[in-house]
Order: sequence, then C-alpha cells, then structure tokens
Amino acid sequence: MKILFIFYNIGSSFSFHPGIQMLSSIAKKNGHQTKLLHLHESHGLPAQPGALKTLIERFIPDVIAFTATDFEYLKIEKLAGNLKKFYPKKFFILGGKSAILYKDLIQSPFDAFCVGEAEIEFPELLKKIEEGKDYTNVKSFHFIKDGKLIKNSLGEIVTDLDSLPWADYELFDTPLLLRIKNYILSVQFTRGCPYNCTYCFVTSDKKTLFQPKEGYGMKNYLRKRSVPSAIDELESLCNQYGKELNAFNLDDELPLVYKDWMKEFCRLYQERIYNKYRVEYILNGRIDLMTEELIKTLTESGCREVRLGLESGNYRIRKEILDKPITDENIRDVFRLCDQYSLRVSAFTMIGMPTESEETIWDTLRMTSEIKPYLVRLTFCYPFENTRLWDYVLRNNLLRKERYLKQSGYFEETVLSFDQEFEQKLMAYRFLFPWYVNKILIQSRCLQKAYEEALKKYEHKSFRDKAVREAILSDDKALSALCDQNKGTEHYCYFEKNAYYFHCKNKRVPRTKNND
Repeated sequence: MKILFIFYNIGSSFSFHPGIQMLSSIAKKNGHQTKLLHLHESHGLPAQPGALKTLIERFIPDVIAFTATDFEYLKIEKLAGNLKKFYPKKFFILGGKSAILYKDLIQSPFDAFCVGEAEIEFPELLKKIEEGKDYTNVKSFHFIKDGKLIKNSLGEIVTDLDSLPWADYELFDTPLLLRIKNYILSVQFTRGCPYNCTYCFVTSDKKTLFQPKEGYGMKNYLRKRSVPSAIDELESLCNQYGKELNAFNLDDELPLVYKDWMKEFCRLYQERIYNKYRVEYILNGRIDLMTEELIKTLTESGCREVRLGLESGNYRIRKEILDKPITDENIRDVFRLCDQYSLRVSAFTMIGMPTESEETIWDTLRMTSEIKPYLVRLTFCYPFENTRLWDYVLRNNLLRKERYLKQSGYFEETVLSFDQEFEQKLMAYRFLFPWYVNKILIQSRCLQKAYEEALKKYEHKSFRDKAVREAILSDDKALSALCDQNKGTEHYCYFEKNAYYFHCKNKRVPRTKNND
C-alpha cells in the first residue's frame, strides 16, 4: 500500500518530525511505500487543497495521514475536509493524541484517530485495510464509521526502543533542511520527563496515557535507546551526511535524567563521533540537574549548546504558577559554570504568565542581563490543553478563546486575558525584548540613549503590523552595529533575522583551557 504523510509545518520553523519519520520507517519495514508532503510558508508546499491535489494524484495513496498539535488542529481539520471532497473514498488518519482526545470528532473528515503510541498498532491497521478486513477494533485508535464514533482502548507500547527501526530521513528533503537549519540534524533517543511543570505539553501525555488505570502505566513511561544503538545510528548519519553536518540536535524531552546513560553517551560520543567526525551536539537540560562535573563532561564530549528553561526571572512565578521552584542562586551558578566551560546556553523564556506584571517582567529582563544566555527564545505563555496551566486558566476565566482558536502558536500574541494597556506593553516586551535588556546590560550612556530613543519610537505602534516588525529588524541591525563599533560592546539583538530568538552578541566569557 501507499501511505502519504502530510506534515502541517506552517507557523513554525521548518523542521523534521520524529513521529512521522518513525511511522514511515515502520510502514516501509512492513512492505509499504511512503511519501511526504511538507507544508511550510517559506520552504515547503502551500496549504492549498488545489495545489496539493495535483501532488497527491501523482502518488495515488491508499492512506493519507496527518498529525496535529493543539494549535494546529482546526487548521488541519479544515485542510483535510477540503481534500476529502476530492477523495471521499481515501482513508484519512489523524495523529497527535494531545490534540485529539478532547475534541468533537464526529463531524471531522477523518476516518481514524490515533490516540496512543502507534508503533505496534499502525502496521496492524494498515494490514487490515489492505486485506479488506474490519479494522475498527484496532487498539490505540478511534474510528468513525456510519456516522458513529468507535473508541478503542490503548493497545501495547514499545518498551524496548532498540527494537524500533531507525528514523526515516529519506522521507524528508534532508539536504534542504540541513541548509536551512545551519547543518544541524535532529535525532531522538529517549522518551518522557519525570517533572510536572504546569505548562509543559509533555505532562498532558503523561496524565492521559500513563497515569490512568486503563493507561500504559507509569512503569512504562520513561524509556531510552541503549547508548551503543544510539551511537550506531549517529555514526551512520555521519557517514551519510558527515561532510555537511555541524551538529546533532538531541530532540529528547530531558535526556539528563538518565545519569548513567548520559555518562556512557558522552564517553562513546566523544570516542566515536566527536573525535572522528568533529560533529558537535545540542540537547535539552534542566537548571537544577546541571552540576559542574556534568557541564565539564558535556563540553569535553562535544556538546556545543544546552537548552535550559529559565521561563521567568521571578521566583514566585516559577514556583507558584509554573511549579518549577528553581532558585535565583541556582540559576546564577549554573550559567556561570556554563560560561566557565564555554558551554553555550539557549534560555527558554516566557512572558505573559497568569499574575504577570511589569515588575515581574523586569525581573526577567534583569536576570537575563545578569546571566547573559548565548540565545534567548522568547514566547508568550501558552496553555496547552489538559495541562495544569490549562486547568488554572479555565478556572480563572483567563482564556481568550477566539484568539486561541485562530493562532499558530505562542510567538504571535498572548491568548490570555489582560487589560488592553498591559497587553500593548506585553507586545512591546515581546518584540523589543533585546532593547529592554540592553538598557540594563550596556554601560555606555550614549548607547543607552540610542536604545531609549528606539523604544520611545515604537511606544504606540501596532506590533501586529508586519511593516512595524520589519522596521524593528532594520533598527535592531543598526543599533547592533553601533554596539559593535563601540569596542565590541556586549548586547542583545535579533538572531539572524529570526523573530523567535535573541542573541548575546560580543559575549565575553572567562578564558579557560577550553577556549584559549
């Protein structure tokens, strides 16, 4: 059979999708053909049914499979509905369990919904469809048949990740993705996170799939590939793409929780990958897991950068709203050590949390100016469905539903309810964040005045206006050039015209044996 995957990647950075890559590998292993339509406003295909129809007819698929996040669900449902008009007899599947579980599915254009982990049941479903057998009892799936919704319980779960095939990189235009992503290739070797931060979508899966009596069970939640298996795959990718690769992006939730696994990974990565191919890696961490010994080990093994959740510079918000009670002292110590060992840090930062005020935002600005992350990824606080933050937002009537339903994510504007004056200020802090930080960070009065004048210029502008955002990028470039001319002053600016990230340019770090 032929399976067509449609990846709706619009409104976010052009990327791989590990779930699609895994299901494609499994389908191929079971004798099926697969193809991908990668939708993206800049680098992929447009989400226009007419244009996609031509491409679909070239492949003639038997099954068309989509995946959705919370904020993509309605857009994907609409797109699939338009395509279903062209192909009423094609079998349409939707994955993305967090986006599906609490939606009204009866009126949707899909024939099947994957509500669990599908590595075992997906090939079973494909086989039954191919053989013309009744498929509506396949576990981990819900089905619509004769206008009725058939709900099945969760099936089996893969506990031995080594038993799975390697991700399918041939499905994607990997050379194009590498060029766009600075030759960084995404991989994934572990699953799950033991923490329960109120805002994290990972906790939704834990809550719905593993903790209930009818779920998979928490004993099956945290899983990992063996280190030799992971290194074998990385070595294979180096041999295939090595001349172009700069780094691997370990796109796992939190591999640092597996302490022995991480220690072995660092040893073998240094021995078989970094020393041989000089390919570095990037991974997600957590501030209160970062010790000096670990930071040193990561750096020596070839780790270029660690992504850490700063979230807010205000301890009360971290503790009471986000359930992440990491102390200011811990934050300062870890960022100091990362600088000491020349380990770059990308800080995940949010504004617009419930109970946020200008005072708490300035706590975040002050903390950023003090710890100076190499990169800052700034988002608005976003309540993913079925998280504790979602419950809090609904309980306190804080959700702006019309905006929540139309938005493409957490970079555009807040979906929480604030008064109009504070919302305008939130937009200013979001898009002018580096300038506010520079007011604190930069000592030169001349440069401070330049940033103050720039901030005043945009005081009453509409940040929803594309022309305004483009003007900000232009002014930011000019201001950054002034800082460069003034003895290479440390400052924050937009990172390579990327509206999602801000970069600490000309950052000075202690000189050690690692960066001499």
